[in-house]
Amino acid sequence: MSRYSDQRQQKKRRSRSAWQNEDTTPVQLCKGVEIDSSVYELEENRYYTLVLKGLIVYFITAGGIGSFLTAIETDFNQIIFNIVILITAIVCAIMYHSWRSENLGYLVFFAIYAAVMVLFKDYINSGFYAVLNDTTYWASIYFDTEGLQYYNERISNRYVAITIAVSIIGVAENVLLNNYILRRARYMIAIGLSITVNIVAFYMEMEPDTIYTFMVLAGIVMTFVLKCGRHFHLSRRDHIFKRTKKGLTYALDYKSLWQGMLTVAIYVLVMVVGLSAVYDKVYYDAEQEASEDKSVSRDVFQNVIMLGVFGLINYYPSNGGLSTGELGGVSSVRLDYQPDIAVTFTPYSNKTLYIKNFTGQDYEPYKNQWLSVDADSDYTNTYSHEVNALKDAYDDHEQGTAKGYMTITNIEAPALPYQPYYSEGDTKPVFMRQEKTYTYYPREDENATAVSSYVDLEDYLYVPYDNMDTIDSFIEEAGLEEGSAREVAAQVKSYFQENIPYTIRPGATPWRRDFINYFLESNRKGYCAHFASAATLIFREMGIPARYCEGYAISFNEIVDNGEISEGEKYENHFDGYSELGETALVRVEATDADAHAWVEVFDEQEGWIVVEVTPSSTLNEEEDDDFWNSFNNIFGDGEEDLVDRDPADRGGLSLSGADRVMRYAAYVILGIILVIIFVIILVRLYPGIRYRIDYKRAGLSDKLVLRYSRDLRRRSRKDEGLRGRMNYTDQMNYLIPADEVARDRMIDILERAGFSSEEISPEDFQFAMGILEEKID
Repeated sequence: MSRYSDQRQQKKRRSRSAWQNEDTTPVQLCKGVEIDSSVYELEENRYYTLVLKGLIVYFITAGGIGSFLTAIETDFNQIIFNIVILITAIVCAIMYHSWRSENLGYLVFFAIYAAVMVLFKDYINSGFYAVLNDTTYWASIYFDTEGLQYYNERISNRYVAITIAVSIIGVAENVLLNNYILRRARYMIAIGLSITVNIVAFYMEMEPDTIYTFMVLAGIVMTFVLKCGRHFHLSRRDHIFKRTKKGLTYALDYKSLWQGMLTVAIYVLVMVVGLSAVYDKVYYDAEQEASEDKSVSRDVFQNVIMLGVFGLINYYPSNGGLSTGELGGVSSVRLDYQPDIAVTFTPYSNKTLYIKNFTGQDYEPYKNQWLSVDADSDYTNTYSHEVNALKDAYDDHEQGTAKGYMTITNIEAPALPYQPYYSEGDTKPVFMRQEKTYTYYPREDENATAVSSYVDLEDYLYVPYDNMDTIDSFIEEAGLEEGSAREVAAQVKSYFQENIPYTIRPGATPWRRDFINYFLESNRKGYCAHFASAATLIFREMGIPARYCEGYAISFNEIVDNGEISEGEKYENHFDGYSELGETALVRVEATDADAHAWVEVFDEQEGWIVVEVTPSSTLNEEEDDDFWNSFNNIFGDGEEDLVDRDPADRGGLSLSGADRVMRYAAYVILGIILVIIFVIILVRLYPGIRYRIDYKRAGLSDKLVLRYSRDLRRRSRKDEGLRGRMNYTDQMNYLIPADEVARDRMIDILERAGFSSEEISPEDFQFAMGILEEKID
């Protein structure tokens, strides 16, 4: 070997064993008393300690999640859940054994985790919503209320969906807890991650299973014990003691850890079982006194439950891009085509049926928001004068008048007032899974009933100063001429149709830009909320009172194609009077977020408030923006749109865009590659051992001794630096057996004959050599 190669080899050995090149001089306790340097040689298999710490993480994660799920009586596969959490907790802990295993291991781990998230995203979403629904169900019982926020579960097998969802959440919690517990023993983090979610169940006085209570408490107490004992720091070495600037430091060993865990487990078990037996829930409920703090927080807690999770974050649900007058935040309308509300009535006209849930009066520029007419009106009907006029005409049996009953059912829509036009009643919200029946008076034609002016129209003629120049420029650009409300509406719609395209991917309104000004001046594309908002100010600037409205617009074709006839219902019980369609039947039709719409109401002195439609129709189909990359590209409003509208016939089934299929196939490929890599790593690690056993079984006594000696020497050399530079049997034996000259000489002779002679060694020599190996090397 050349000198250069020898220097490189020595440098490599020093680098690999840098952790062993530390100060191992004796530590003096007092004069004449010192700790011998042999204490540095005390070692253990650090994997054992990491596995035990992973078990602590498993207790906290599985205990916290299991406590909550069993408290709200949610069904899930507890065996699979616990196996997944246990395995991943221990795997995450073991990866901290070295820097290499931590960095490479977590890279592979997160790749697998991401692939699983993509593959099972529907199950994860549905399972998460199922848990929320179960929580809401018990909240409705506890608060003795209805109309709370429920979520749509897409997967019918909720048992499987919940198991997958909580397992995925538990794996993520394992990663966080391993970092904080293995490194720092942060018991407050453990409490925050495991107990916080259980506050909801505790508040509603729900009782978890004893086993999960024991697990979470044992895990937290053990973490607290580690923190107080100050022997929690993560060690990547097998030495139990090490030298520091302050002296000799003890690193936690697995024997002390499992003894401490056993002590804590017995203590917690006695406490939990003892309290459960002596102070059971029945006795607790009977003796519990009313809490003033709980009474104060009751309304707040109930309000949070009623609003739902998405009421607390800046989130735009699948509602066709509408958000009760809040504009500008929707970059791309993402439709789910799931039922939001159901309308049960007798069709009387082939015109579009409008169900209104929001009426905007004042527009706030740059805040990009319409303020509700109903904000200070105590749920007053915004077109009560029209209703009274139509009702009087019906009572007087005037020609062309009618009276009907319409039931609105909130399936999965926000708690808002869903009201048909010209109906009696207030505008109080219809909560999810509730229904409300209205009495309404349809109009035969545009001039069926005259309504006198009755409101202060000045409120509906106001155009904000910040929008006035843009509106005036648009009126001049479009060449709009004065006329009746319907005539001006026809002009506006015609200009929009020819010059400003409809799209469900308009891009979000830029920061510090006004929604309407940006739409008319720069972006020049949008969906119904853009057209209706701009048109409202255009009408006002032209002297026509107008207001912005949101709700659902259900076409006659959709009623015919998708409506369900209620058998056995008599037509006269639901409608009386003139019907453009003649005698029909009671029909139930469901409206989805694809039917969500924004329009304009204008005031006509003869007719009162009437609906005018200004949103341009689309001749092409606009592709739904389902995939991540298109969503990402359209966040800033860039890119061209294909103006399309999804085929209604496809709304009920599962449809994947090409990009979504590519992402799914990519996930399969990634998962396959990861599995192959894991298989190769396992094979590489196991192959030497397998090959050794095969060769050893086939070999004679001489070869068996050489194989065994070579394997044991390699293992010993990894820990013993003094053995690594000795290349022949004589040097190795002089190092390993320095005191017993007779045994050393005989062992050298046996090894040399076994390695270099063509004759087999005797069984006696083989047994002697194996004894030396077990005594001196193993």
